[in-house]
Amino acid sequence: MTRSGFTAIVISVLCLGGLCVHVIAQQQPQQPRAGASGQASGVEDAPPMFGPPPPQTRLEAIASQKGILITKGYTDIGEVQADDGSRVRLTAVSFTDARQSREIGIVVSIEQRGNEGAVIAYVDADELDPLSEALDGLAKLDQGASPMANVEGVYRTRGDLEFTNHSSNGSRVVSVRTTQLLLPSAQVAQATATLRPARLAEIRQQIATAKETLNRPKEQVGK
Repeated sequence: MTRSGFTAIVISVLCLGGLCVHVIAQQQPQQPRAGASGQASGVEDAPPMFGPPPPQTRLEAIASQKGILITKGYTDIGEVQADDGSRVRLTAVSFTDARQSREIGIVVSIEQRGNEGAVIAYVDADELDPLSEALDGLAKLDQGASPMANVEGVYRTRGDLEFTNHSSNGSRVVSVRTTQLLLPSAQVAQATATLRPARLAEIRQQIATAKETLNRPKEQVGK
């Protein structure tokens, strides 16, 4: 897939109003209701109620609103070609609604080798520094980090972007995973990219570039 084609996929995903809305079921234990005599009446509780939970990120919260104009801006930051052939792409985004509420952050999208389309995760601006620090720690993680026989490090953002440093065939590798619930089918999509721990520095650099882009004055963005 060409760079322009991949960018079109990311743009089309950003233009969706639903944005990673999860569907959960809340069900109370079904217990017989007591009648006037105190005996079970045999009447069952109401069936489970289905509905979306609160958005996981501020970006999703503002983008999932209905009945209001939402303006979505984006700037492609860069791409990391993973060691397994997958592609990890970072995009800086700014969402503003008609009430002038504004949220900024990044979208991390993974296009897994052999699969069509990308799976995305949203990261709010206030998560970028903790994420960058965690990536630095994961890059340095080795077997000596724990007295146990095996050790792994995991970092997960609110929007289910996950980095895991683990052992594979005697070497340390990092798996990057995005998880997205697709509507209206309610299917869960996941994509994973694998790379060497040292290459996390490339993603950290792209996060730093995204922060600079997000913090520019409005008139300078895109120049």
